[in-house]
Amino acid sequence: MDSIYAYTDYRRFLADFYRERKAANRHFSHRHVAAKVGIKSTGHFSLILQGKANISPELTLRLGEFMKLRKREAEYFESMVAFGQAKSEAARRKAWERLISHKECRVDIVDPDRFEYYEKWYYSAVLRLLDIYPFAGDHARLARLLDPPITTAEAKKAISLLARLDFIRPRPDGRFETTARTLSTGYAARSPHITAFLKQSVDLALRAIDAFPRTERNISSVHFSVCEETFRKIEQEARDFRRKVMAMAEADTAPTRAYQFSMQIFPLSGRAPRTRPG
Repeated sequence: MDSIYAYTDYRRFLADFYRERKAANRHFSHRHVAAKVGIKSTGHFSLILQGKANISPELTLRLGEFMKLRKREAEYFESMVAFGQAKSEAARRKAWERLISHKECRVDIVDPDRFEYYEKWYYSAVLRLLDIYPFAGDHARLARLLDPPITTAEAKKAISLLARLDFIRPRPDGRFETTARTLSTGYAARSPHITAFLKQSVDLALRAIDAFPRTERNISSVHFSVCEETFRKIEQEARDFRRKVMAMAEADTAPTRAYQFSMQIFPLSGRAPRTRPG
């Protein structure tokens, strides 16, 4: 199991902790956890892992003690819980800032001075490719490994920029390694580079429909009608799921392929006037 500081989703951390302990001791169970931390219902721990129940500040402390977290780790765990359970956008922003303020946190915030990273889609694709490809200077091969492939010149430009922004660094053996698994712009980031990146991401999703068989990609669409309040709830669910995907990627210690994950939700009509039922 990776360090707690590689996580931003406390539920994912709890799930991985449980799986590790279960693998070491087949008698380790949800019932055992519930008894040790004072949860009356055995099924309640399952609901917490599934995102169907939250944990109180008191239970947060008891879970930290049960997992034998050190003082700094316990503080980080509390920050994860606050972030994962924040009710409002303002509270989420405050909790996020507290979470990444921990010096041990492995989430690298891309500050505005480094937004050039989002100018081209292949900058981030090359960065993630270096998680699995032992690049040592063969820019032509690196360029061909991407799908769609880029030019050798573009590969050289990507490596140069990533090194300058300190997202990669050379190792003693001549190969390059990434310096961070998770990158984030934080909250309320605005930049023409980010806008360009999002547009390019949509174009890549369109290309993937024909470029890859259905067994290698998952693109779907659903249309529905909801009110503004339900839309905001769906929007938050999408954010929460994106965080879970990021946490799963952070925890993967043996990646074999670079992926892009995109979600789209947007209006297909103007607003209809609200009418009272009946």
